[in-house]
Amino acid sequence: MFQREAIMTITSKLANIAAIKSQLKAAIRSKSVSISDALPLSQYPVKIQEIQMATEANIEITYINQASGLMIDVITLKPPCSYLQNYAFAYSKARFINYPSTVKFIGNYAFAYSSSLEFMEFKSTLNTVGAAVLRACTALVEAVCNQPENMLSFEMFYGCTKLKKVTLGPQIKKLGNSCFSGCTVLDTVNTEYLEEIGGSSFSNCSTLINLSFPSLTAITGNYAFSTMSNLESINFGNLANFSSSYMLEKCPKLKKIIFSDKAVTFGNSILYFLTGLKYVEFNALGTMNIANNAFVGMSALEAVVFKSSTPPTLGGTAPFAGYPTAMKIYVPDTAVSAYKAAANWAVLAPYIYPMSEFVMPAL
Repeated sequence: MFQREAIMTITSKLANIAAIKSQLKAAIRSKSVSISDALPLSQYPVKIQEIQMATEANIEITYINQASGLMIDVITLKPPCSYLQNYAFAYSKARFINYPSTVKFIGNYAFAYSSSLEFMEFKSTLNTVGAAVLRACTALVEAVCNQPENMLSFEMFYGCTKLKKVTLGPQIKKLGNSCFSGCTVLDTVNTEYLEEIGGSSFSNCSTLINLSFPSLTAITGNYAFSTMSNLESINFGNLANFSSSYMLEKCPKLKKIIFSDKAVTFGNSILYFLTGLKYVEFNALGTMNIANNAFVGMSALEAVVFKSSTPPTLGGTAPFAGYPTAMKIYVPDTAVSAYKAAANWAVLAPYIYPMSEFVMPAL
Protein backbone atom coordinates (compact mmCIF):
# COMPACT_ATOMS: atom_id res chain seq x y z
CA MET A 1 0.00 0.00 0.00
CA PHE A 2 2.80 2.39 0.98
CA GLN A 3 4.72 1.66 -2.26
CA ARG A 4 1.62 2.36 -4.35
CA GLU A 5 1.04 5.70 -2.61
CA ALA A 6 4.72 6.65 -3.13
CA ILE A 7 4.46 5.92 -6.86
CA MET A 8 1.30 8.01 -7.10
CA THR A 9 3.04 10.87 -5.26
CA ILE A 10 6.01 10.79 -7.66
CA THR A 11 3.67 10.63 -10.66
CA SER A 12 1.75 13.61 -9.31
CA LYS A 13 4.93 15.62 -8.79
CA LEU A 14 6.17 14.85 -12.29
CA ALA A 15 2.84 15.98 -13.69
CA ASN A 16 3.11 19.22 -11.72
CA ILE A 17 6.65 19.81 -13.05
CA ALA A 18 5.46 19.18 -16.61
CA ALA A 19 2.62 21.65 -16.12
CA ILE A 20 5.00 24.28 -14.71
CA LYS A 21 7.38 23.74 -17.63
CA SER A 22 4.51 24.15 -20.09
CA GLN A 23 3.39 27.37 -18.41
CA LEU A 24 6.93 28.79 -18.37
CA LYS A 25 7.42 27.88 -22.01
CA ALA A 26 4.22 29.67 -22.97
CA ALA A 27 5.21 32.72 -20.93
CA ILE A 28 8.66 32.86 -22.54
CA ARG A 29 7.22 32.57 -26.04
CA SER A 30 4.71 35.31 -25.23
CA LYS A 31 7.73 37.63 -24.85
CA SER A 32 8.85 36.82 -28.42
CA VAL A 33 11.76 34.71 -27.21
CA SER A 34 12.21 31.42 -29.06
CA ILE A 35 12.38 28.22 -27.03
CA SER A 36 12.57 24.60 -28.17
CA ASP A 37 10.18 21.96 -26.83
CA ALA A 38 13.24 19.78 -26.20
CA LEU A 39 15.04 22.35 -24.04
CA PRO A 40 15.39 20.93 -20.50
CA LEU A 41 13.83 22.84 -17.63
CA SER A 42 17.30 23.42 -16.15
CA GLN A 43 18.10 25.72 -19.10
CA TYR A 44 14.99 27.89 -18.75
CA PRO A 45 16.83 30.48 -16.56
CA VAL A 46 18.96 31.34 -19.61
CA LYS A 47 15.81 32.21 -21.54
CA ILE A 48 14.41 34.18 -18.62
CA GLN A 49 17.66 36.18 -18.49
CA GLU A 50 17.21 36.93 -22.19
CA ILE A 51 13.75 38.36 -21.48
CA GLN A 52 15.12 40.50 -18.64
CA MET A 53 17.88 41.94 -20.80
CA ALA A 54 15.58 42.49 -23.76
CA THR A 55 13.38 44.73 -21.63
CA GLU A 56 16.32 47.06 -20.99
CA ALA A 57 17.67 47.47 -24.51
CA ASN A 58 17.38 46.27 -28.07
CA ILE A 59 19.44 43.12 -27.68
CA GLU A 60 20.17 40.09 -29.80
CA ILE A 61 21.51 36.98 -28.08
CA THR A 62 23.11 33.90 -29.61
CA TYR A 63 23.85 30.68 -27.78
CA ILE A 64 26.34 27.86 -27.84
CA ASN A 65 25.87 24.26 -26.74
CA GLN A 66 28.44 23.12 -24.20
CA ALA A 67 28.78 20.00 -22.10
CA SER A 68 27.22 21.86 -19.19
CA GLY A 69 24.24 22.92 -21.30
CA LEU A 70 23.06 25.90 -23.32
CA MET A 71 25.21 28.99 -22.74
CA ILE A 72 25.01 32.60 -23.92
CA ASP A 73 27.72 33.11 -26.55
CA VAL A 74 27.28 36.65 -27.90
CA ILE A 75 25.22 39.59 -26.68
CA THR A 76 24.76 42.23 -29.38
CA LEU A 77 23.26 45.60 -28.54
CA LYS A 78 21.58 47.49 -31.37
CA PRO A 79 20.88 51.17 -32.08
CA PRO A 80 19.55 53.46 -30.76
CA CYS A 81 21.15 52.23 -27.52
CA SER A 82 23.25 55.16 -26.27
CA TYR A 83 24.47 54.21 -22.79
CA LEU A 84 25.16 51.26 -20.53
CA GLN A 85 24.32 51.96 -16.91
CA ASN A 86 26.38 50.90 -13.90
CA TYR A 87 26.59 47.09 -13.64
CA ALA A 88 24.63 46.79 -16.92
CA PHE A 89 26.15 43.41 -17.84
CA ALA A 90 28.01 42.61 -14.63
CA TYR A 91 28.14 38.88 -13.91
CA SER A 92 27.17 38.11 -17.50
CA LYS A 93 28.05 34.65 -18.86
CA ALA A 94 28.51 35.84 -22.46
CA ARG A 95 31.80 35.22 -24.25
CA PHE A 96 31.47 38.39 -26.31
CA ILE A 97 29.48 41.60 -25.86
CA ASN A 98 29.10 43.88 -28.87
CA TYR A 99 27.70 47.40 -28.79
CA PRO A 100 26.98 49.92 -31.58
CA SER A 101 28.71 53.24 -32.18
CA THR A 102 25.59 54.96 -30.82
CA VAL A 103 26.73 53.99 -27.30
CA LYS A 104 28.48 57.01 -25.78
CA PHE A 105 28.57 56.12 -22.09
CA ILE A 106 29.65 52.94 -20.30
CA GLY A 107 28.99 53.02 -16.57
CA ASN A 108 31.00 51.77 -13.62
CA TYR A 109 31.40 47.98 -13.40
CA ALA A 110 29.40 47.62 -16.64
CA PHE A 111 30.96 44.25 -17.55
CA ALA A 112 32.62 43.42 -14.21
CA TYR A 113 32.72 39.85 -12.90
CA SER A 114 31.71 38.44 -16.30
CA SER A 115 33.39 35.08 -15.94
CA SER A 116 33.18 34.04 -19.63
CA LEU A 117 33.95 37.34 -21.41
CA GLU A 118 37.02 36.88 -23.65
CA PHE A 119 37.49 40.15 -25.56
CA MET A 120 36.54 43.80 -25.25
CA GLU A 121 37.12 46.86 -27.41
CA PHE A 122 36.48 50.37 -26.16
CA LYS A 123 35.61 52.23 -29.34
CA SER A 124 36.72 55.68 -30.44
CA THR A 125 33.04 56.70 -30.62
CA LEU A 126 32.66 56.53 -26.82
CA ASN A 127 32.62 59.66 -24.67
CA THR A 128 32.90 58.17 -21.18
CA VAL A 129 34.08 54.85 -19.75
CA GLY A 130 33.51 54.36 -16.03
CA ALA A 131 35.58 52.75 -13.30
CA ALA A 132 36.33 49.04 -12.89
CA VAL A 133 34.42 48.27 -16.08
CA LEU A 134 36.17 44.92 -16.59
CA ARG A 135 37.05 44.14 -12.98
CA ALA A 136 37.58 40.43 -12.33
CA CYS A 137 36.60 39.28 -15.82
CA THR A 138 38.55 36.10 -15.28
CA ALA A 139 38.26 34.77 -18.86
CA LEU A 140 39.27 38.03 -20.58
CA VAL A 141 42.27 37.45 -22.87
CA GLU A 142 42.60 40.69 -24.85
CA ALA A 143 41.39 44.28 -24.75
CA VAL A 144 41.74 47.29 -27.05
CA CYS A 145 41.39 50.82 -25.65
CA ASN A 146 40.54 53.37 -28.34
CA GLN A 147 38.17 55.56 -26.31
CA PRO A 148 38.99 59.29 -26.58
CA GLU A 149 39.38 59.78 -22.81
CA ASN A 150 43.00 60.16 -21.75
CA MET A 151 42.73 57.94 -18.66
CA LEU A 152 41.89 54.36 -17.78
CA SER A 153 39.94 54.58 -14.54
CA PHE A 154 40.84 52.74 -11.36
CA GLU A 155 40.68 48.92 -11.34
CA MET A 156 39.83 48.84 -15.04
CA PHE A 157 41.39 45.38 -15.46
CA TYR A 158 41.85 44.46 -11.80
CA GLY A 159 42.00 40.71 -11.27
CA CYS A 160 41.68 39.73 -14.95
CA THR A 161 43.77 36.63 -14.40
CA LYS A 162 43.79 35.43 -18.04
CA LEU A 163 44.42 38.81 -19.66
CA LYS A 164 47.47 38.55 -21.93
CA LYS A 165 47.38 41.57 -24.23
CA VAL A 166 46.17 45.17 -23.94
CA THR A 167 46.52 47.73 -26.72
CA LEU A 168 46.44 51.34 -25.55
CA GLY A 169 45.70 54.07 -28.08
CA PRO A 170 48.05 57.08 -28.15
CA GLN A 171 45.39 59.19 -26.40
CA ILE A 172 45.66 57.11 -23.21
CA LYS A 173 48.04 59.10 -20.99
CA LYS A 174 47.07 58.03 -17.46
CA LEU A 175 46.39 54.85 -15.51
CA GLY A 176 44.16 54.94 -12.46
CA ASN A 177 45.00 53.09 -9.25
CA SER A 178 45.20 49.29 -9.56
CA CYS A 179 44.48 49.47 -13.28
CA PHE A 180 46.28 46.20 -14.11
CA SER A 181 46.71 44.89 -10.58
CA GLY A 182 46.51 41.12 -10.39
CA CYS A 183 46.75 40.54 -14.16
CA THR A 184 49.07 37.62 -13.53
CA VAL A 185 49.59 36.49 -17.16
CA LEU A 186 49.69 39.93 -18.84
CA ASP A 187 52.74 39.91 -21.10
CA THR A 188 51.99 42.56 -23.74
CA VAL A 189 50.96 46.16 -23.08
CA ASN A 190 52.26 49.22 -24.92
CA THR A 191 53.26 51.91 -22.43
CA GLU A 192 55.11 54.44 -24.58
CA TYR A 193 52.37 57.10 -24.38
CA LEU A 194 51.74 56.92 -20.64
CA GLU A 195 52.54 60.07 -18.68
CA GLU A 196 51.00 59.29 -15.28
CA ILE A 197 50.66 56.04 -13.36
CA GLY A 198 48.50 55.49 -10.28
CA GLY A 199 49.24 53.40 -7.23
CA SER A 200 49.40 49.60 -7.63
CA SER A 201 48.89 50.01 -11.38
CA PHE A 202 51.04 46.97 -12.21
CA SER A 203 51.20 45.23 -8.83
CA ASN A 204 51.21 41.44 -9.04
CA CYS A 205 51.67 41.46 -12.82
CA SER A 206 53.94 38.48 -12.43
CA THR A 207 54.55 37.71 -16.14
CA LEU A 208 55.76 41.12 -17.37
CA ILE A 209 59.53 41.08 -17.96
CA ASN A 210 60.37 44.49 -19.45
CA LEU A 211 58.66 47.85 -18.99
CA SER A 212 59.50 51.20 -20.56
CA PHE A 213 57.86 54.58 -19.94
CA PRO A 214 59.65 57.12 -22.15
CA SER A 215 56.91 59.75 -21.65
CA LEU A 216 56.40 59.33 -17.88
CA THR A 217 56.07 62.50 -15.77
CA ALA A 218 54.40 61.27 -12.55
CA ILE A 219 53.72 58.25 -10.36
CA THR A 220 50.84 59.28 -8.12
CA GLY A 221 50.43 56.40 -5.68
CA ASN A 222 52.31 53.74 -3.75
CA TYR A 223 53.10 50.15 -4.80
CA ALA A 224 53.00 50.99 -8.52
CA PHE A 225 55.26 48.05 -9.45
CA SER A 226 54.96 45.86 -6.38
CA THR A 227 55.46 42.09 -6.40
CA MET A 228 56.35 41.68 -10.07
CA SER A 229 58.16 38.39 -9.76
CA ASN A 230 59.60 38.27 -13.31
CA LEU A 231 60.41 41.94 -13.93
CA GLU A 232 63.98 42.22 -15.22
CA SER A 233 64.20 45.79 -16.53
CA ILE A 234 62.31 49.06 -16.22
CA ASN A 235 62.88 52.45 -17.86
CA PHE A 236 61.34 55.52 -16.23
CA GLY A 237 62.24 57.91 -19.03
CA ASN A 238 62.79 61.45 -17.74
CA LEU A 239 60.73 61.16 -14.56
CA ALA A 240 62.11 63.66 -12.03
CA ASN A 241 60.21 62.95 -8.81
CA PHE A 242 60.29 59.50 -7.23
CA SER A 243 58.25 60.04 -4.07
CA SER A 244 55.83 57.09 -4.10
CA SER A 245 56.61 54.59 -1.35
CA TYR A 246 57.22 50.97 -2.29
CA MET A 247 57.25 51.98 -5.95
CA LEU A 248 59.40 48.95 -6.74
CA GLU A 249 58.89 46.26 -4.13
CA LYS A 250 59.68 42.55 -4.10
CA CYS A 251 60.82 42.25 -7.71
CA PRO A 252 63.51 39.59 -7.18
CA LYS A 253 64.72 39.39 -10.81
CA LEU A 254 65.38 43.11 -11.20
CA LYS A 255 69.17 43.46 -11.22
CA LYS A 256 69.80 46.96 -12.56
CA ILE A 257 68.13 50.38 -12.32
CA ILE A 258 69.33 53.47 -14.18
CA PHE A 259 67.81 56.83 -13.28
CA SER A 260 67.99 59.54 -15.95
CA ASP A 261 69.70 62.92 -15.58
CA LYS A 262 66.26 64.40 -14.77
CA ALA A 263 65.72 62.24 -11.66
CA VAL A 264 66.46 64.48 -8.67
CA THR A 265 64.03 63.61 -5.84
CA PHE A 266 63.77 60.25 -4.08
CA GLY A 267 61.29 59.62 -1.25
CA ASN A 268 61.02 57.00 1.48
CA SER A 269 61.14 53.32 0.55
CA ILE A 270 60.90 53.82 -3.21
CA LEU A 271 63.05 50.71 -3.72
CA TYR A 272 62.01 48.10 -1.19
CA PHE A 273 63.46 44.63 -0.75
CA LEU A 274 64.73 44.19 -4.29
CA THR A 275 66.83 41.25 -3.22
CA GLY A 276 68.33 40.64 -6.68
CA LEU A 277 69.31 44.27 -7.38
CA LYS A 278 73.05 44.64 -7.98
CA TYR A 279 73.49 48.00 -9.69
CA VAL A 280 71.93 51.47 -9.36
CA GLU A 281 73.00 54.49 -11.42
CA PHE A 282 72.09 58.15 -10.81
CA ASN A 283 72.78 60.36 -13.84
CA ALA A 284 71.64 63.77 -12.54
CA LEU A 285 74.49 66.28 -12.61
CA GLY A 286 72.92 68.85 -10.30
CA THR A 287 71.63 68.69 -6.74
CA MET A 288 69.58 65.66 -5.70
CA ASN A 289 67.47 65.03 -2.61
CA ILE A 290 67.34 61.54 -1.13
CA ALA A 291 65.11 60.71 1.84
CA ASN A 292 66.24 58.56 4.73
CA ASN A 293 65.51 54.88 4.04
CA ALA A 294 64.87 55.61 0.38
CA PHE A 295 66.44 52.30 -0.63
CA VAL A 296 65.64 49.45 1.77
CA GLY A 297 66.62 45.79 1.79
CA MET A 298 69.01 45.78 -1.19
CA SER A 299 70.85 42.74 0.15
CA ALA A 300 72.68 41.94 -3.12
CA LEU A 301 73.62 45.53 -4.03
CA GLU A 302 77.22 45.72 -5.29
CA ALA A 303 77.61 49.09 -6.99
CA VAL A 304 75.96 52.52 -6.78
CA VAL A 305 77.08 55.25 -9.19
CA PHE A 306 76.54 58.99 -8.72
CA LYS A 307 77.52 61.08 -11.76
CA SER A 308 77.13 64.43 -9.99
CA SER A 309 80.11 66.19 -8.44
CA THR A 310 77.68 67.71 -5.93
CA PRO A 311 76.80 65.24 -3.15
CA PRO A 312 73.04 64.62 -2.91
CA THR A 313 71.27 66.11 0.08
CA LEU A 314 70.38 63.24 2.41
CA GLY A 315 67.35 63.23 4.70
CA GLY A 316 69.23 61.13 7.26
CA THR A 317 72.25 58.92 7.76
CA ALA A 318 70.65 55.83 6.22
CA PRO A 319 69.48 56.47 2.64
CA PHE A 320 70.54 52.88 1.99
CA ALA A 321 69.21 50.46 4.63
CA GLY A 322 70.04 46.77 4.70
CA TYR A 323 72.87 46.92 2.17
CA PRO A 324 75.75 44.39 2.14
CA THR A 325 79.20 45.26 3.48
CA ALA A 326 80.65 44.67 0.00
CA MET A 327 78.63 47.51 -1.55
CA LYS A 328 80.65 50.28 -3.21
CA ILE A 329 79.53 53.82 -4.01
CA TYR A 330 81.32 55.34 -7.01
CA VAL A 331 81.53 59.12 -7.46
CA PRO A 332 83.58 61.44 -9.71
CA ASP A 333 87.27 61.24 -8.77
CA THR A 334 87.41 64.93 -7.93
CA ALA A 335 84.39 64.69 -5.61
CA VAL A 336 85.40 61.81 -3.31
CA SER A 337 86.40 64.11 -0.44
CA ALA A 338 83.30 66.26 -0.86
CA TYR A 339 81.01 63.21 -0.61
CA LYS A 340 82.75 61.87 2.49
CA ALA A 341 82.55 65.26 4.20
CA ALA A 342 78.95 66.09 3.24
CA ALA A 343 76.18 66.14 5.87
CA ASN A 344 74.83 62.68 6.76
CA TRP A 345 77.38 60.92 4.52
CA ALA A 346 79.77 59.92 7.33
CA VAL A 347 78.27 56.43 7.78
CA LEU A 348 78.67 55.78 4.05
CA ALA A 349 82.17 57.27 3.78
CA PRO A 350 83.97 53.87 3.98
CA TYR A 351 81.98 52.70 0.94
CA ILE A 352 82.85 55.65 -1.34
CA TYR A 353 85.30 55.06 -4.22
CA PRO A 354 86.45 57.09 -7.23
CA MET A 355 84.89 56.32 -10.63
CA SER A 356 88.34 55.46 -11.96
CA GLU A 357 88.13 52.26 -9.89
CA PHE A 358 84.64 51.33 -11.08
CA VAL A 359 83.95 47.68 -11.84
CA MET A 360 80.60 46.74 -13.34
CA PRO A 361 78.94 43.89 -11.42
CA ALA A 362 78.16 40.70 -13.28
CA LEU A 363 74.47 40.90 -14.09
